[in-house]
Amino acid sequence: MAKLPEFPPGWHCYLLLCASGSYYCGITSNLADRIRDHASGKGSSYTKKVRPIAFVWYESHKSRRSAASRERQIKAWVKERKRALANSPLGHAGYV
Repeated sequence: MAKLPEFPPGWHCYLLLCASGSYYCGITSNLADRIRDHASGKGSSYTKKVRPIAFVWYESHKSRRSAASRERQIKAWVKERKRALANSPLGHAGYV
């Protein structure tokens, strides 16, 4: 796994690209640890089965509620819209 950047404190909504070409969206208050969990197979049940290959986007939030609201919004999107978000300059990215 590549060295992760330092992330700001607080809640984050994030997006991972998985080996199947799908995207996984989640929230956490410790982004670096959560990315490591996903990469090592200790993350969500989805990323245990369909392994993430790249950490592609994140967004900082002031509260868990705000991050969870954004997560619900993104999870409802079609794959093409998630891909556009992952490739946009509006978020930040790094690699697993």
